[in-house]
Amino acid sequence: MVGGVFQIIQAFRTQNWSGFLWSLIVGVIAVIGGIVIYTNPMAGTFALTLVIAAVFIAQGVSQLLLAFKIKPHSGWGWVAFAGVIAILAGFMIWSELPSSAAWALGLIAGISVMLNGWSYIAIALAAKAMKSS
Repeated sequence: MVGGVFQIIQAFRTQNWSGFLWSLIVGVIAVIGGIVIYTNPMAGTFALTLVIAAVFIAQGVSQLLLAFKIKPHSGWGWVAFAGVIAILAGFMIWSELPSSAAWALGLIAGISVMLNGWSYIAIALAAKAMKSS
């Protein structure tokens, strides 16, 4: 909810920016979502899961559009592959609602924590390798 308030404030500070309306809408949705989570945690969990599914689908579509835009360049296939996976993940979460609300948020948080841990290990190993050479 607090993040949504700051998003709305930032939107009004940058009214001349072309993304003003989008920024304002995101802020309002965040405030409403924060209120829902505070007043009814179960409905909030369901709403967050629905938002995550929608974000995965939107991200996947964006990645596919980008992939076809950069198609002559190497690596475009990986971007397209990531887009397809994101769309599939979004639809999997969406199709399992309301039961996916019980596991999706925890799974995504767990994957994020795991990847952060691995990235710190990779940084430490790279620093150790640089120090010894």
